[in-house]
Amino acid sequence: MSIIYESKKYRTLLRLAFSHLDVPTVKKSKHFTFVLRQGRLVVWGWNQRRQLADNQQRFTIHSEIHALNRLMAQTRNNRFIGKQYTIVNVRINREGKIGFAKPCNKCQEEMVNKGINEVIFSCDDQSFAVLGRL
Repeated sequence: MSIIYESKKYRTLLRLAFSHLDVPTVKKSKHFTFVLRQGRLVVWGWNQRRQLADNQQRFTIHSEIHALNRLMAQTRNNRFIGKQYTIVNVRINREGKIGFAKPCNKCQEEMVNKGINEVIFSCDDQSFAVLGRL
């Protein structure tokens, strides 16, 4: 992690996340991923629980993967997205407080594969941190 940003810079994204707490997702906390291009919101995603056809196995799609899939569909590009995009992750816990939203290693790997190199995430103290170079 490196530079810490104050949450004021991302107030609009926080409002959007809080206004969508009713999206179907996992029960523990809500994770939202916003994809920005030149500071403007392009797409966003949230963590989701899915079930396989046999109705036995459940799995979770991380918000980062959901947002990247939506971006690829929008741009019609399945391989390389590029460095012009910034990802901002926000976590809201059961109590409605902002939490630590650093992407997992697998999501980081997927972002590297898509060419994204700037990832910003919320922290428990309601600030934002920048993930080191991906």
